[in-house]
Amino acid sequence: EKSLYTRQAERIHQGGPIRRAFQAMFTTSQLGICAEKVGMGPRKRSEQSKFKDDLIQFYDAATVRPNKPKVIMSVHDTATGHEFSKQHITAAHLFPYKLGPDVLVSLFGENVEGELMTARNGLLLQSGVESALDDGAIAIVPDLPDDPTTEQVVIWERDEPKNYRWCVIDNEAESLETVVALKSQGASQDMTIRDLDGRRLSFKNDNRPRARYLYFLFVVAQLKMAWRHEYRTDPAKKLKPQLGKGFWATRGRYLNRALLVALAEEIGHDTSFPENMPPRPGTDDASKDEEDAAETGLVVIAKIIAAQKRGDEEEDEEEEE
Repeated sequence: EKSLYTRQAERIHQGGPIRRAFQAMFTTSQLGICAEKVGMGPRKRSEQSKFKDDLIQFYDAATVRPNKPKVIMSVHDTATGHEFSKQHITAAHLFPYKLGPDVLVSLFGENVEGELMTARNGLLLQSGVESALDDGAIAIVPDLPDDPTTEQVVIWERDEPKNYRWCVIDNEAESLETVVALKSQGASQDMTIRDLDGRRLSFKNDNRPRARYLYFLFVVAQLKMAWRHEYRTDPAKKLKPQLGKGFWATRGRYLNRALLVALAEEIGHDTSFPENMPPRPGTDDASKDEEDAAETGLVVIAKIIAAQKRGDEEEDEEEEE
């Protein structure tokens, strides 16, 4: 298996149609390849501030002072549906900023170019919920049963606006015990991130993030849980096969098939479920750029490893300061 990844890594270095996404240097990781320098550098504070303002406007999330529309009194939290002061709400990226725009286009197609820092790639959340989402402890799925009927999926696909719900991925994650709403703040009782499981996301208008970015987070959450619990090194442990669950029945429209296959292989899932999916979102040509598509999946895994490692290091440095 490792030799397969090594050969593909060598082809990446030699270039190809999506070479710009693969310019990072690769070092040792759980796959035998990992990006030491990946994607984008740290965001400028002004860019992040604008991103937050764009999200507040896009989701109509602000409660303003009467007669003073520029004074924001509170912001609507998508996770809990409660109102919090603006400084207690985070502008959370769905597709990680650190992976950069080239990987974004490689995975999702040309029609999402330029969306990295737009409201379609973000949600307004408390920092604890954002951290749990980044860690893969929770994810966002269509507001459907775990195994919906075809008719239920068709109705969800047709309806606008679409509704989503929270789904706990890793029941053992410590972050699930983080309190996100207090009874004293208007909640019926103190609420933790674990209590979000099955709860519908709350929006004040009909705008929604792109479904494909939510699906990306769901898929990557499976990978992160596998690493966290070392399923790859302990065959006795078995991941619940959520990647093929019906609530993301239209997954082929959202994400590069190669990433799904590569991720499924990495966490020990059955890889047959995406066989009939197009290699890239919105295409039907199963033979188009298959080799480059396979490389895409492996590169993104490497980049996720490196980005997460770099993020942990940056957090450690901040704590030391």
